[in-house]
Amino acid sequence: MNSAVTSELEIVTFSTLYPNSAQPNHGVFVENRLRHLISAGRVNARVVAPVPWFPSSASIFGRYALHAKVMPREMRFGIPIQHPKYFILPKVGMTLVPKWLAGASLPILRQLQRERDFALIDAHLIATAGRRGYKQLNTQRADSRGCHQLHAAVLDRHQRLRRDRR
Repeated sequence: MNSAVTSELEIVTFSTLYPNSAQPNHGVFVENRLRHLISAGRVNARVVAPVPWFPSSASIFGRYALHAKVMPREMRFGIPIQHPKYFILPKVGMTLVPKWLAGASLPILRQLQRERDFALIDAHLIATAGRRGYKQLNTQRADSRGCHQLHAAVLDRHQRLRRDRR
C-alpha cells in the first residue's frame, strides 16, 4: 500500500465557531465535523479558535463575560485547542476586528507550522470579520511555503452566496 495514502495529513482548524469550556455548544457542528474527519484515521488536527478578549467574567456582563472564562489552551475529545484572545470593541470597532483577529492568531499559527508543518488550514469563520481576518492572515504568510493553503472555495462560496442574494 502506498505510504502517502496511509500517513496522516496534518491540518489546523481555524475557527471563530468552535466550542470551549465556557461555551460548550458554540459551533459544535464544526467540532463534530472535525471529530468525524479524525475518526477516519487519515487526519491529525489541531484547533486554533480565537475568542474575543473581555476583562471580566462577572455575570452582569452577560454573554461577553463568557469570553473571559475561556482558557488559553484546552483539550476536547483528544483534540488540542488554542484560544488566542483578540481585542474587540462591541458595536464600535468592527472594522478593526479582522486585523486584531489576525494579530492574535498569527503567532500561534506560525508556532504550529514550525512544530507540525501542517498542510492546510481548515477554516470556519463567522461573517465578514472572519473572512477579512483570514485575508489579513493570508497577506502575512507564516512562511514562504504558504501554510495558508485554505480551501479558497470557502471565500468563493461566500462571495457567490452574496451575489445570489442580490
